[in-house]
Amino acid sequence: MKSGYFVKVLLTVFAVLVAVNILFAVLRATDAIDTTNIYILREIIFFVLVTAGGAVFIYQSAKRTLLMEKKEREAVALARTMMEDTPVHIEIWDENRKLIGCNKLALESVGAKDEQEYIARYDEAYPMYQPCGRKSEDVIADISARAFKEGYVRYEWTGRSYDGEDLPHDTIAVRTNFEGNPVIIYYSHDLRQIKTSMAKERRAEEESLAKSTFLARVSHEIRTPLTAILGLSEIQLRKTDVPPQEEEAFVKIHDSAKSLLGIVNDILDLSKIESGKMPLLVKEYETANLIGNLSALHTVYLENKDIQFILNVDDSLPVKLVGDELRIRQVVNNLLSNAFKYTEGGEVSLSFTRETGEEDGQIMLVISVRDTGFGMSQEQLTALSERGEYLRFHEQQLDVTGTGLGISIVYSIVQIMNAQITLNSEIGMGTIVTVRIPQEVASTAIIGPEAATSLQNFETVEWTKNINFEVVPFPHGKVLIVDDVDINLLVAEAMLEVYELQIETCSSGFEAIDKIKDGSEYDIIFMDQMMPEMDGVETTKRIREMGYLRPIVAFTANAVKGQADTLMKSGFNGFISKPLDANRLNAYVTKFVGGAPGAQRIPE
Repeated sequence: MKSGYFVKVLLTVFAVLVAVNILFAVLRATDAIDTTNIYILREIIFFVLVTAGGAVFIYQSAKRTLLMEKKEREAVALARTMMEDTPVHIEIWDENRKLIGCNKLALESVGAKDEQEYIARYDEAYPMYQPCGRKSEDVIADISARAFKEGYVRYEWTGRSYDGEDLPHDTIAVRTNFEGNPVIIYYSHDLRQIKTSMAKERRAEEESLAKSTFLARVSHEIRTPLTAILGLSEIQLRKTDVPPQEEEAFVKIHDSAKSLLGIVNDILDLSKIESGKMPLLVKEYETANLIGNLSALHTVYLENKDIQFILNVDDSLPVKLVGDELRIRQVVNNLLSNAFKYTEGGEVSLSFTRETGEEDGQIMLVISVRDTGFGMSQEQLTALSERGEYLRFHEQQLDVTGTGLGISIVYSIVQIMNAQITLNSEIGMGTIVTVRIPQEVASTAIIGPEAATSLQNFETVEWTKNINFEVVPFPHGKVLIVDDVDINLLVAEAMLEVYELQIETCSSGFEAIDKIKDGSEYDIIFMDQMMPEMDGVETTKRIREMGYLRPIVAFTANAVKGQADTLMKSGFNGFISKPLDANRLNAYVTKFVGGAPGAQRIPE
C-alpha cells in the first residue's frame, strides 16, 4: 500500500479531533453542558473516530492487498499463457541444472504428453553427441555455466524426439530470476524448415553443376564428329575440280551437319535461357542467303511425303539487314520442322515480307509459316499462348516423341529479340504462325524481283566459302597440332595446308610434352582441350612450368558460357571452338605465324 494513503487517513482523523475539541471548548465556555459530561463525551467521540479510522484503514489495506494479489496472479497467468503460446521452444532450469518447467511447444516437439513426462524423460530428448562431435551432456553443462556467468549465450543445439527425429535448434540462454531464485531460460527456434530449405538449395546447386558438366560433355561428344563432317566437306567444297553431283552431295552433307550443330546449340541455349544469360549476336547478314539456306535445308522433307513446299519472298526486302541471324534460323527451322513433321499431305508455305519499323532505319521482318496439318482448337491455342509452349500439343496429339529441344525455346528467343509471335489455327484446316522481328537496315538496296523469283523457284544457291580473307602462305611457319582423335588431326592439318606451314601432329599431351623436352619450338601449338589421361589444360600447365612461352591456342568443343575465361587463365593465348572456323584459324595464324600482331582482330 502506498504511504500517501496512510498519511491522508491520519490527517483526516486529526482534523476531526481538532474540530471536536474546538466545539467542546465553546460549549464549556458557555456552560451549555456539564464539564464532566463534556470530557466523557469527548473521549467517546475520540474512541469512535479512532476505531472507525482504524477500521477504514484496515479495510482499505486488505482491499489493496487482495487487488495486488489478483494482479500478480493475472500477471503470472499472462506470462504462462505467453510462454505456452509463443512460437519457440522454452525450458526453465534452476542454478543446480535441474529442469523445472517448459512450454507446450517443447512437449509437442518431442512427443511428451505433459510437463512431468518431459522432465522425467529429458535424457531421451537429445542424441549422445552433437553435430560438432562433443557429448550433449558436456555441452549442456558448458552452456549452463556460461549463461549463469555471462547472462546470455547463443548456440546451435540438436535435440531428438522420442521417435528418433533430430531437432536442430537455434538456442538463446538468458539468466533471470524466477520466484526469487536465479534461473536460466532457454529459448529455442526450430531450424528444421530452414535446414530443409538450405539442403534443397545445395541440391539445386549440385544439380546445376552436374547439368553444366553434362552439357559440356554432350557438347564435346557431338561437336567432335561434327568437326570432322563439316571440316572435310568444307575442304572438298573449296576444290575447283569437284564434279557437280559430288559438290551437291557435299553441300547437303555440310548443311545437314550445320543443322545438327543447331540442335547442339539448342541444348546449350536451354541452359542459357534458364540462367537468363542467353546473348544476342547482332551483326550484318545477307537476307537472300538467310532465305535460301533455310528453304534448301527443308526440301529433304518432300521426298517421303505428298507435300508441296511454297516459298514467298517480298522483292522489296533489303539486301542486307542487321540482327541475330543465328536466332532467326533457330526460330524458322523449328517452325518449319514441326510444320513438315505434323502435315501428312497438302502444303507448307514459308513467307518473308516486310512492314514499317517503329524507328528510322528499321523494318519489321515478318516471317510466316503455314501448314495444312491437323490444326488446333481455340482452347488449345489459348493454353499454348498462356504457357508459351507452341507445338508441344502436336506431340501430345500424335503420341510421338522427338527432341523438342528447339520448340521449348522459340518463345524465349522471340522475347529476347523483342519480337512478336501470333498463332492462328483451326482443327482440320492447319496452323499459321507469324513472327515479327525488328531488324536494322544495313543497305537501302533491295533484293529485287529477279532474286526473289530465283529464291521462290528453289534454284541452287551457290555454296559460299565461309572465308572473308585472303590466304597468305607462311612457309617459314611451324605449328604443332595435339588431338587424341585422328579425324580431328586430319581436318585441322587439311585446313592449315593452304598456308604451306611445317605441320607436326601428336595424339596425346604426353607426346607434346616430350617434343618440348626435346627442344622443339613452334610458332603455335594447337591444343585440344579434352583428351584422355591428361587433358589440354593440364598439358599446357606442365609445358608452361617448363618455361615454354610461345603461343598455345586451345581447340575446344566445350562451348558453355564462361569457358573462354577459364581457358585464358589456364595459360592459353586463345581458343577456337569446334567445329573449327576458318576465319578464326586464319586470325591466329596471321597474328602468331605471320608476325603481325593486331593485323586482324581475332573474333570472339
